[in-house]
Amino acid sequence: MALLLQRLCAERGSAVIHLTRRMLAPGHVSRDACYDGLRRLEQARLVTVRRLPGRSPQVLLLEAGSTPGLARALYLVPSGA
Repeated sequence: MALLLQRLCAERGSAVIHLTRRMLAPGHVSRDACYDGLRRLEQARLVTVRRLPGRSPQVLLLEAGSTPGLARALYLVPSGA
């Protein structure tokens, strides 16, 4: 899940993505596996997830070792740059 998120963020050039089911399809990741992976990454303080009813989760990749209140986003450079 972490590698998929990193790839998606690098492709978009942003540390924030709205994770849709269509994005999970190429990696054959089920919805349940996605939610479990996001929960585990949140517990490890590698991502922050914003969940809204009926909407896809908004995921923010964090810099490793940052504290949640002072979290800094991980800024990724697109592979073509």
